Amino acid sequence: MPTLVTLRTATHGRCLLIEVDTYLGARYRRLLPRLGNDRAIVALQHDILVAAWHMLRRDEPYRDLGADHHERLDPERTRRNAVAQLQRLGYRISLVPAA
Repeated sequence: MPTLVTLRTATHGRCLLIEVDTYLGARYRRLLPRLGNDRAIVALQHDILVAAWHMLRRDEPYRDLGADHHERLDPERTRRNAVAQLQRLGYRISLVPAA
């Protein structure tokens, strides 16, 4: 796992931390289209500082929430967004629950 200082060290402001399948990597990929690279990096730096503060305050180790954290929080929203995206691409969607 990369250390916190690697957040700005790789080429073009990208780092190993945002390339992996972690909560912070997923957060970066969610923020990138809206904020652009530089602001998304700053948002991640803020998230890391907040996480570090909570870890120090509670004397707890870091627990990664996982790249699928937002999908697990609201699976209905994830489904709606996926259907809407496919409809925008010109597909007609009929969802059938898995058996």
